[in-house]
Amino acid sequence: DIRQVLNTLQMWSRRTKNIKYTDYMDEKKLVKKDEMLRLTAMDAFKNMIEKSHELPYSKRYESFFTDYSLIPLLMQESYITTIGSQARHNGGASSVQTLEKLASAADTISMNDVIGGNIMASQDWGALRYVAALNTGIGYIANGYCGGFPGFPAWFGKNSKRNKRYRLLTEMTMNLKATISGSPQAVRQSYLPVFRDKLLKPLAAGKEGVDEVIKMLQDFG
Repeated sequence: DIRQVLNTLQMWSRRTKNIKYTDYMDEKKLVKKDEMLRLTAMDAFKNMIEKSHELPYSKRYESFFTDYSLIPLLMQESYITTIGSQARHNGGASSVQTLEKLASAADTISMNDVIGGNIMASQDWGALRYVAALNTGIGYIANGYCGGFPGFPAWFGKNSKRNKRYRLLTEMTMNLKATISGSPQAVRQSYLPVFRDKLLKPLAAGKEGVDEVIKMLQDFG
């Protein structure tokens, strides 16, 4: 960026006022930014899965830390696609080999999810290196082409929907507290099926069921 250019020129000016092209090329190697710092999460993910048979393990391992929360989700979203593309590229690998790779990748993803959940629960961030190693392994197993832009994790949409529904369930539980006792889980499992039948069946019978439904709503707040 501009700040780095200005800082570099200032340092060079303290040594000499005349800079040749060869001097510039030599100095450029010294001030070049770390390549990993310029990677986006998508580029890092491609390093780990599309180039997993080309790049050394250390580079793929470091790529994981570009975004350690997003890359596992990208792996989970894309491993089926990349293993399928790998089978097609190899001239149609046997279905048994493909299934074995899918099973191996799925097992590793499950293990990764368990360790990741424990890290969030215990805040033991030292275990993040195991998650990085597992994701590096998943990328090696699922090596293949994932398209111009990897599929965005569907988990985000599903998690947002889950949070919205749980918020509505919690609000309903609070409104019912004056007449019932139970947790949101109890309301979901025991009360809502009964409410559904008691509220919808009278309405399905016709206008005469409206008063019954209104009375029930008033009774339960």
